[in-house]
Amino acid sequence: AMASRIEYAGIGLRGDMKRFTPLELQGLIERVLKEDQFRDKIASVRADLEACGGVDAAVAAIERAF
Repeated sequence: AMASRIEYAGIGLRGDMKRFTPLELQGLIERVLKEDQFRDKIASVRADLEACGGVDAAVAAIERAF
């Protein structure tokens, strides 16, 4: 669920946790760290989060929900 949202948002990739190897995990991580499409989207999400009050505001909102 969360991995699908991350992938859909363009800020990461998901792999099959039951089947992929450490080498495949390394490849996914390297792609996210190196490819501009991820870097650009992550920067955009970071800017949006900061504009809304940053991580502290996000944590407070989540805590209020529960």
